[in-house]
Amino acid sequence: MSECRLLKLLACNGYITDSQMEVIEGSREREGRHVTELLLSQGCLTHDKLEEFFSSMGIPIYDSIIQGIKTEAVASFPGEYASRYHAFPFAKEGNRLFIAMADPLDYEAIDNMEFSTKHVISAFYAKPEDVQLLINKHYGNNAAGVDVSEDDLPVRLLDSLIRTARLYNASDIHIEPNEEDVRVRFRIDGRLQEHQRSPSHLLPFLISRLKIMGGMDISEKRLPQDGHFKLNGQNGKIDFRLSTIPTIHGEKAVIRLIYDKEEFHSLDRLGFLPEDINKVRGLLLSPNGAILVTGPAGSGKTTTLSCFIRELNRNDINIVTVEDPVENIIPGVNQISINEKANLNFAGILPYILRQDPDVIMIGEIRDEKTARIAIRSAITGHLVLSTLHTSDTIGAIVRLSDMGIEKYLIADAIKGIVSQRLAGKICDNCKEEARLTPQEAGRLGLPQDAVVYHGRGCPQCYHTGYKGRIMLYEILALGPELKELLDEKSSRKEFMECLRRAGSGTLMDNGVKNLLAGNTTVAEIYKNLIY
Repeated sequence: MSECRLLKLLACNGYITDSQMEVIEGSREREGRHVTELLLSQGCLTHDKLEEFFSSMGIPIYDSIIQGIKTEAVASFPGEYASRYHAFPFAKEGNRLFIAMADPLDYEAIDNMEFSTKHVISAFYAKPEDVQLLINKHYGNNAAGVDVSEDDLPVRLLDSLIRTARLYNASDIHIEPNEEDVRVRFRIDGRLQEHQRSPSHLLPFLISRLKIMGGMDISEKRLPQDGHFKLNGQNGKIDFRLSTIPTIHGEKAVIRLIYDKEEFHSLDRLGFLPEDINKVRGLLLSPNGAILVTGPAGSGKTTTLSCFIRELNRNDINIVTVEDPVENIIPGVNQISINEKANLNFAGILPYILRQDPDVIMIGEIRDEKTARIAIRSAITGHLVLSTLHTSDTIGAIVRLSDMGIEKYLIADAIKGIVSQRLAGKICDNCKEEARLTPQEAGRLGLPQDAVVYHGRGCPQCYHTGYKGRIMLYEILALGPELKELLDEKSSRKEFMECLRRAGSGTLMDNGVKNLLAGNTTVAEIYKNLIY
């Protein structure tokens, strides 16, 4: 078999030992996995070494940036073959198909593909995980090699979308009707990316299936609806929040995926610098007062608050939260979910929470004057209050509370600290390279034009975006005596910013520039998030 041929060639050329060859061969027979996948997972070879070997054998390496993907090639190659031979077609020229394979020395598979497709096959080497990602993305369940009835197709399509979204670590799935088809997009690391297009006649079946899963009314198509469901994932349960709205071409659906990631359970892993973690922990040690987290929608405020709650969660502390909705279930914490239909809102529930002998109260969001007054009063009367506001920075939170009618002296007395944050794209480590600042960028950021900055050129690991994951940009405002004095004197924003820098905290822009020079993010992300 070709896989034995590959192992023998690797051993003959000194890439693996005879004992490693025997171990891999045994694993292949037991597990049925591809040889290249086993070689990588067991540490026998690296991707670079495999590429070096295949290059020495005269086999080209597939690079999606250079070769790209042609839709006519995908259309000429059945998904069943892609799954069976772990192969993906990326280009077509006349009667020749160019195929990316995890094992381009699998001559038996190549012969079978040529016989079945009636095309000449030119095989390229590609990383096993890249091949699988491409198969999942472009074929979905059509790669299963089974007949799919018209009734089963929506169910299988939706299952495929959810599975692929989880594979890509997407935060949202958008199912959008158009005049001619249904567009499906994933939001990955804050960016919407088109995944596929499906026939428009499938839309009603997809939406009905979603509504059933989310406990929604399938007969109601004229009004917006919300729902939710849970599925088991490899790393625990994933919560799915559903939203549908009527459009001129049919109902549009958005599915939000809420992952319970261990990496976000710890304050140390949120992205604060060591000195700032100590500052935040100092604020959380306050027996009373209010700590606010601000930022636009989708900036990670809920995740930060959840970390604060986990930091405070002890047997001798009574913590009560009121959220809309509860996204992260924390053992030992009394969590309440808002229900507007039952008239259970933030302002309405807070007086009752105060009768529950709380030490810490977490309010999902301060939206109006009534909620703000109860929160400030609770902070002054011996409770530690945590909440969020939709403002652009820390100073904006003070202005927003004042605009709601809260007196400045109450704000100065109640607020212990404010954290303002953004989520910026993190440069992909696999394709990071140096970039140059333009004179305009250097001047706007206050940097010399020869400052070393970075960007990602794009690669399969980051889906050609140049970004992989996100980092937190932030500023911390701890209300000390000097800041409270400025508050009483109704000082300007500029005076507050100067006071922040004197206190060693720095602004959002200062933190953004630090991350830019450290090679964590790009100029484009700084402009997108911090320059208005």
